[in-house]
Amino acid sequence: MENYARILSVFLGVGTIHSRIKIQKILYVLKSLGYPISEKYEYRHFGPYSEQLASELATSVNSGFLEEAEEGIASAPSDDFSDYQRYDLTLTERGRLFLQSCLKKNPHLRAQSEAITALCRKLNQFSPTDLELIATLMYLQDQKTPENQLAVMLRNLKPKFGIAEANKALQLISDLRSTAKPGTASLRQ
Repeated sequence: MENYARILSVFLGVGTIHSRIKIQKILYVLKSLGYPISEKYEYRHFGPYSEQLASELATSVNSGFLEEAEEGIASAPSDDFSDYQRYDLTLTERGRLFLQSCLKKNPHLRAQSEAITALCRKLNQFSPTDLELIATLMYLQDQKTPENQLAVMLRNLKPKFGIAEANKALQLISDLRSTAKPGTASLRQ
């Protein structure tokens, strides 16, 4: 239940997230920053991806906690692909009531939810492509790639991103890591 409440907390602060890619990357960024995100990630074409999260999102939609809307053709997040079908996810009233019930029962979870919600407002402002770059760099850092090798690894994995974009993203990541407030170690899983 807590896992679903944490996921729904992301939507509480932002309303709708435009694309499944964005939610995957937002949750990975939270996990990398030390927030209590338990989903396991692996590297895929668009960066870190969690089958477990995809399943939990589908369950949330099937349970009526999230509404998924097919939003027609969107610009591809990568030059490697043509336009793609975008799916937007929005917290439903049922999901909001479920989340409120979970948070009321568990003050510890409420504190986690508030921290997650605040950061997600900021992360949701980025495009899926920007989040792909940020999450990929964070993934490489989490895999203990030496700092002096990050640009080379990124260039091999994602040639569409230039050095200037990578440097800008690395500065943002540094800022996120220095200002993120996932809480005390007790908030981590």
